Amino acid sequence: MTEIKKRPIEYYDYKNQNKKTGTEIKSAGAIDFINDKIASLQSLEEIIDFLFINIKEIIPCDRIAVSFFEENGKRLTIYYVKADYDDIKLDKGYSAEIDNSSLEKVFADGTPRVINNLQEYLKTHPASDTTKLLVREGINSSLTAPLSVENRPVGLLFISSKVHDIYEESHIRNHMMIVERLGQAVEKALRIEQLSDSINSYLEMLSFVSHELKSPLDSMITLGNTLADGYFGALDEKHKQYILRMVNKAKYMKEMTTEYLTLSRFENKNVDLYITKTDMVKTILDETIEMIA
Repeated sequence: MTEIKKRPIEYYDYKNQNKKTGTEIKSAGAIDFINDKIASLQSLEEIIDFLFINIKEIIPCDRIAVSFFEENGKRLTIYYVKADYDDIKLDKGYSAEIDNSSLEKVFADGTPRVINNLQEYLKTHPASDTTKLLVREGINSSLTAPLSVENRPVGLLFISSKVHDIYEESHIRNHMMIVERLGQAVEKALRIEQLSDSINSYLEMLSFVSHELKSPLDSMITLGNTLADGYFGALDEKHKQYILRMVNKAKYMKEMTTEYLTLSRFENKNVDLYITKTDMVKTILDETIEMIA
């Protein structure tokens, strides 16, 4: 079995290691519990918070972070961080290109990476901004594993400790047993959150546009009725009918904006429902015919 040497950085050939240690066998129950629970959680925050609390039993962990690939795998962005301390320097939203990074091998062939001495690693990689930030947080060891869905890399899971030389072979294998199931759960949670954010943005825009249209439409209706009633001079029947058609279309648009505002409030659970009977011919068919006439 491959040993983890106490060098600044190591890549562990997890796929070619088959023998389990006694510690790993004892950890199997905890891993099964974590994997089963993760599958039932909905949000990314819930998943990582649960993992952070329960993973400590089998892997030393003072900090955990999940990142996802963007721009066709050229950039890695942190989406959530959980730590035992408050002064987080490398936080959610941090993004960087991964070309020429030591992470390339991790997602390229699924090889987990161990850095058991971040200060020593920083001496040989002084341009690594992420390492500088982690060292400022007091982190000394880092364990990184790929997240994938059906052999498609989607991101990375970072587990870190403030203790030097803490991660051993059993920790890496435990880590890999968790991320094998974690990838699908976190990607699903991320897509749901992104979709929810998009819908909320759409509803906010819809509400704003609808609200801004109401005032000019009211003015058009008022002015049209004033003209049709002859307050600015008599109109012949033909011109009067043109103006009344304009007024009717403006009223239709006003009703439509009101419905959009109602939809926005309904989606945001800010409206009560009242069910009433509707005349389909009068309220829908006649209005449709009038609009296309």
